[in-house]
Amino acid sequence: MPDSAWDRALAAVHEEVAQFPEALRVPFVLCCLEGAGATEAAERLGWKLGTLSGRLIRAKETVLTRLEKRGLAFGVVAAFGGGAVPAAVAAKAESLVRIGFPVSGSVRQLSQG
Repeated sequence: MPDSAWDRALAAVHEEVAQFPEALRVPFVLCCLEGAGATEAAERLGWKLGTLSGRLIRAKETVLTRLEKRGLAFGVVAAFGGGAVPAAVAAKAESLVRIGFPVSGSVRQLSQG
């Protein structure tokens, strides 16, 4: 991906996440942008792991939906879905989206690990 496209995508992520309530913004920033593991983030925040995980899932779903509404390509959106996407899975999902094949949210989420 060209650096300019990545910069625009990252700016869009920051804009969207800035609008989140703190309960969603904090776990997303810690885990998806700063790279903290879920256990570490939960400990740092003094939250139960289940609380952090639930909020992180909601935050990821919200940012993915908002980025898709902005028209960002699936490959860009997948980068923020949590963890590395196997290259073959991401490529297949992206190729389906490009040709107009409907890909459900659950399939997209599963393809993101």
